[in-house]
Amino acid sequence: MNLIVDHIEKNPFSRSGEKLVKVKAIIWHYTACPKATAKNIRDYFNNLKKQTEYKSRYASAHYAIDEKEIIEIIPTDEVAYHVGAPKNKYTEIAK
Repeated sequence: MNLIVDHIEKNPFSRSGEKLVKVKAIIWHYTACPKATAKNIRDYFNNLKKQTEYKSRYASAHYAIDEKEIIEIIPTDEVAYHVGAPKNKYTEIAK
């Protein structure tokens, strides 16, 4: 399996660029999209930048994994939004 570094662009909805202060936990997710590739998941998070503040979703993850590859989506020293975390509210891994 290959590790590919392909970071999404900084944006308010999926990659703020805020540095992590401390990692307290690791969260694993199942996306419920069995045919989605790691690249599909990475692109989904990157495309969240196209939203408006009025109708928005905040979501991301540090890595996406499929049967062939692992993609680092956000640098491990930055905050990611996950576990249903809305704007400015982060999970334990994020702050």
